[in-house]
Amino acid sequence: MTLPFEIDRARNDTPGVAKVIHLNNAGSSLPPRQVTDSIVQYLQREAEIGGYEMFAENEEAVGRYRSGFARLLHAKETEVAFMPNDTLAWSTAFWGLVHTKTISSGATVLVDRATYVSHYVGLLQAVKYVGIEIKVVDSDDTGALDLEALAQALSGNVAMVALTHVGTHRGLVNPVAAAGKVIRSAGDAIYFLDACQSLGQIAVDVRKIQCDVLTGTGRKYLRGPRGTGVLFASSRILDWIDPPGIDGHSADWLDAATYRLLPDARRFEPFEASMAAKVGFGTALDYLESFGIDAIEARVHELG
Repeated sequence: MTLPFEIDRARNDTPGVAKVIHLNNAGSSLPPRQVTDSIVQYLQREAEIGGYEMFAENEEAVGRYRSGFARLLHAKETEVAFMPNDTLAWSTAFWGLVHTKTISSGATVLVDRATYVSHYVGLLQAVKYVGIEIKVVDSDDTGALDLEALAQALSGNVAMVALTHVGTHRGLVNPVAAAGKVIRSAGDAIYFLDACQSLGQIAVDVRKIQCDVLTGTGRKYLRGPRGTGVLFASSRILDWIDPPGIDGHSADWLDAATYRLLPDARRFEPFEASMAAKVGFGTALDYLESFGIDAIEARVHELG
């Protein structure tokens, strides 16, 4: 049985509700005090002892987001990476597939009509420099992704399908698990899912959805700090991706002519990032988990 959402606790933990009626959660939510406190405390201590020394003291807390996201997505920890934002996560995975020619000239990429502007612009760049083709899958009468149209479009040289769980400008939820079954039954196309507006609102299970790549941001319904995001890359395709902009944290330098990417999703993570933001992100995931995603989803449906 799903426990009721603890609305009083959520309000008491959110200082901003005493000052504003905040309706822009689709852009950036008000954070709970636990998230803000964890960031401030980290920065204060970092200022006292130094950045590297602070990380050495708090490596477990800095990396806590990984296990939190693995639980939230029903993924393996080796499939989850921290990214500064959704768009960078999406483009890093996409261009990493271009690097290995998994997506190459003449390939078709399918998108839905809810595709976010930054993702579509990235695909237009690939049209210009790589020579891919973009095709838009129609919606049905309700405005949701038309599964029959998707099945019909999955012919020819379709290398990738990029779908949106919940569109940025509307609340409609696309049938992404059903779409995953259609994609898997049709062939080997790589399935990208934009989960920016669903993470933290509704349950997201990458095993049921069967997506290969999922991207999202921390600042919306996860109530984390700005400058945080997530990239899930399934074990199935991880070795097909050679990310752009690798460094000595994401790859091993073997000799003057050779490097070797890390064997898991850490290959996507740069060395330099805000450690305080990572701590805040991990705290936000812990905070969400304390309520339970099922209770949150039930509350969202009730309000809807």
